Amino acid sequence: MNQTITSLLPSIMLALSAVAGGSETNTVITQQTEPTQLAPGPAPASATTTTLGTNSAEQARLLKAWRVSMAQTPRPKGCFEATYPSKEWREVPSAKPPLIPMLPRRGPTPLTVGNGNDVAAQAPSGLISFAIGSFDSVSGVTSESGQVGGTGPAVANAYTLQLNTDFFPSTVGGAPGCEGWEQFVFENDGGSSANSYVYIQYWLINYGSISPGSGWYQYGDDWFRNSTNSSSPPSQPIGNLAALSLGGTITASGDSYLFYAGNSMYTATGDNSVHAASGWNAAEFGVFGDGGGGEADFNNGSTIDIRTEIIYGGVAPPSCVVEGFTGEMNNLNFGPTAPSASGPGNGPALLVTESSAGYATATCGAATAVGVSFQITSIVRTNANDLLTTWNTAGISNIVQVTDGVAPGGSYSSATFMDLTNIVVTTTTTNFWDVGAATNRPARYYRIRLPE
Repeated sequence: MNQTITSLLPSIMLALSAVAGGSETNTVITQQTEPTQLAPGPAPASATTTTLGTNSAEQARLLKAWRVSMAQTPRPKGCFEATYPSKEWREVPSAKPPLIPMLPRRGPTPLTVGNGNDVAAQAPSGLISFAIGSFDSVSGVTSESGQVGGTGPAVANAYTLQLNTDFFPSTVGGAPGCEGWEQFVFENDGGSSANSYVYIQYWLINYGSISPGSGWYQYGDDWFRNSTNSSSPPSQPIGNLAALSLGGTITASGDSYLFYAGNSMYTATGDNSVHAASGWNAAEFGVFGDGGGGEADFNNGSTIDIRTEIIYGGVAPPSCVVEGFTGEMNNLNFGPTAPSASGPGNGPALLVTESSAGYATATCGAATAVGVSFQITSIVRTNANDLLTTWNTAGISNIVQVTDGVAPGGSYSSATFMDLTNIVVTTTTTNFWDVGAATNRPARYYRIRLPE
């Protein structure tokens, strides 16, 4: 089987050709400007089978592909967990996190990260439907401590990861000027229990003194509530930071979170209590104190490179805006230099360096905005006869198409493509697992395109 990738706009072309008379394969990846003919491949080599991997690079690639595949798997309402390499979500009971307000920004702006002193990834057009925060690099981090709920003594490994929307005009009532706000939260309380918590916290800011309804709690003129569903992963010491990421989806029909901790994934549906789909324009992600306006204090010499990826229907880089929304903080600064544009991400993203040696005031000079190309990023033959194709997404849905064969000489006609499946875009990268593709007779062309 010879393989050729050709990128077309608005389509991505994947050409597959099987070697007649045997199962021997070889793989060639080339770029063509006129994709009417398969590029010639070298002599066939012995077939190989991809398993779970035998080295760290292979393990990382397969783990990433598994995460993408699981994120695309439909899930009903409720709480679910999955552990690599299982391809099934298992439903679990909802946890009940402590009721700690993750405050909106207020009061004086600090000279460290947080409480309004931050940068956010803003959609250059349209609205955000999905975002995910992760860490490209964590160096020099040996300890972290902070108060729980903003009170009491400092506790080792007490912190939160927060993925926050911007503030937007309330669509659920309230006093004039009331704003809605939604936070996706991973809360680690520092070991007072064996578990941590993942949930969504909703806010109605300047709503007034009258309760919005059952389940809401008052904080001055603001009101907040936690999502009905919550996950409870094992406690994560700060040394695990590089293996953690937190994502959130918000649409008109509902919201949900995804949390990754090493080989495990956690997800649950939310309550869509503030209808944030109508106003999510910027995403803030970072490590902050464990609620109550508290601070996460890192050891001197700490540096973290943060990646905030967004889906907004385009592939251009997000805009960097000097603005933060959470009232929690950490003791790091910005920079002193911006991170490299290279990295493991797949979607339009804002990359930010925070360190104990940076600048006190938030600056986009410590950030790098990157876009993506709508293109295939990897092709992997796995399980002997299957093909796993991964690509950077664009738009709101991607259509996988296939021909019923090839014309003489290996050419093809665009008129022969048929829809195979339509994948709704909910992540910045996705994949399609074609079972038995390596045994296709006759050979077929595949492509991924945007709806017209």
